[in-house]
Amino acid sequence: MIRRHFSIFLFLLYSLLGLVFLSWSADNVVRVLRYTTQYLLSPFVEPPLAAMERLGDFGSNLARLIDLDRTYRSLEREGLIENFDRLRCDAVEAENRRLISLLGVAPLPRFTPLAARVWGRETAEGLQSLTIRRGERDGVRAADPVVVLEGDRMAVLGQVAEVFPDTSRVALVTDPSSAISAAVLRTGEQGAAEGFGSSKVVLNYLFSDTQVKPGDEVVTAGLGNIFPSGLLLGTVEKLENPGTESFRRAVLKPAARFGSTTEVLVLLRVRGEKP
Repeated sequence: MIRRHFSIFLFLLYSLLGLVFLSWSADNVVRVLRYTTQYLLSPFVEPPLAAMERLGDFGSNLARLIDLDRTYRSLEREGLIENFDRLRCDAVEAENRRLISLLGVAPLPRFTPLAARVWGRETAEGLQSLTIRRGERDGVRAADPVVVLEGDRMAVLGQVAEVFPDTSRVALVTDPSSAISAAVLRTGEQGAAEGFGSSKVVLNYLFSDTQVKPGDEVVTAGLGNIFPSGLLLGTVEKLENPGTESFRRAVLKPAARFGSTTEVLVLLRVRGEKP
């Protein structure tokens, strides 16, 4: 009898199992299988996952570092450009102030001031000179005085020694070939201010009983129709005895600052006047 109804029995059994599975939530089964699988595989999966996570953090940090470097370089470049522009503006303003001061000097009888830019320097022991960007085409002639502004006063820088079409060589007051008639402003004593090299000028031919003392100002005497009178040459540093009892000499500190001079005034003599 069982064999006769075996197929019916299996059909009823399968139907009963199907009803049981249909009534049981599949979500719970899936969840249980997933957690079980993760638990069983965790010893093998966690190291690769951790390595991949660290690799991702490294890539992210590297990208942030590259981006920060680009930002820093951009800001640095902008800062350098801004600083350069500020320095350039400051230099232009300072140059404008110097040129305005040069052009605003009081007129001198028999002389016409001509502004010139310093083009080169030569300060070897045997030669104290500089080159300016003014020459024969601008009316410059040999022996023309060259001065600078020190504060609100004109100080003697030197004298034109050689003239070329567009440039001129100026022998500084410290050049051994330089000699200018000078006077001590306080006492009125006169002598010859001669270059001694190494940024030194000496005032020769002072009498042995001279009243000159350190700190006295020395100016041009105006003899020989070369320099106007009253231009500042320097200040007395000390008195020396050159080896004769009749005369003494004073060592001067030049008023003009040769190393920082960038613009000068050439005092053009009136045409027809010869030194």
